[in-house]
Amino acid sequence: MNRKTKPRWKLRLVGKLREFKSAGNKTRSPIRISKKYSITDVVMKFGEITKCYLTGKKIDLTKPDLYSLDHIIPSSRGGTNDLSNLGISTLEANQSKSNLLLPEFLDLCEEILRRHRPYIFDENKREK
Repeated sequence: MNRKTKPRWKLRLVGKLREFKSAGNKTRSPIRISKKYSITDVVMKFGEITKCYLTGKKIDLTKPDLYSLDHIIPSSRGGTNDLSNLGISTLEANQSKSNLLLPEFLDLCEEILRRHRPYIFDENKREK
């Protein structure tokens, strides 16, 4: 399949992967992906209809500015750049998670909800 016959979302996803592989700025070193992933690899892992692994929101692969690939175990905490350690997420969720492990992130979310929406956790007031 040549470049002209690939669906646009696949071309954008390839662009996102390239961007992810070469990401870097003055404050951090570039990310080094241990091997190159094809569109097939990515679609087989995440599917064509994907959801953010953190929020459950649907992700439209045709809008690459609205999602990113996240290290499930952050590279700063020993996580690898292998596809098995990457999750697809909304930009907001990925930025919020930062370098936390998933249980730490979920605990933080719960702590925030308990502080600002305590009724969610009050068994007596919760609707059944």
